[in-house]
Amino acid sequence: FTIPQKTLPPITASFFAVFDGHGGSQCADLLSKHFANDLSRCFAKYKADLTDTLIFNVFKEASVNFNNTMKQQLHNNTIFPGSTASVLLILNQKQAWCMNVGDSRVVVKLNDNNEQCTEDAKPEKPRFRHSILKRGGTVVFKKGTWRVDGNIAPARSFGDFHIPGMTARPKLTKWDLSHLEPQKNSFFLLATDGLW
Repeated sequence: FTIPQKTLPPITASFFAVFDGHGGSQCADLLSKHFANDLSRCFAKYKADLTDTLIFNVFKEASVNFNNTMKQQLHNNTIFPGSTASVLLILNQKQAWCMNVGDSRVVVKLNDNNEQCTEDAKPEKPRFRHSILKRGGTVVFKKGTWRVDGNIAPARSFGDFHIPGMTARPKLTKWDLSHLEPQKNSFFLLATDGLW
């Protein structure tokens, strides 16, 4: 999709994503159908030149809006499957933004360096545990792993409205692509926790 700017030329955005549903495929299916468009609409709404802060706010707003819209459409149906998400947005082939909600992962090979771009949101990690408890959830060791409310292993997800303490707030990282060496076969790899 194209991102309009106020005083600068529009930016071409390439969108890639992995949505890993749990408890059913409904949430992951909805994300795959709508999240790119939701993100595009949020960028278009601002009609401003892109800054890192604006990009972060757009990702956060699109994530929260998607979750809120889904929750409103469910009415009183409080049990709804969830999904983790890893998103890669490449802007004008110069910048890459990696978004993560949950434990799906983005890994990058840039020139000769391999790095994990996203942080797995796991409830046993102190900062994730703190935010789960702060939102009224619990963290319980069950079936060999730490789980939110004794149910799911990722500390963040879309959907999962019946699980106290869950949020779809994304974690974002930015990567500069301007120094890529084409002969080095650089690439990004997006995959679910099943691969890792």
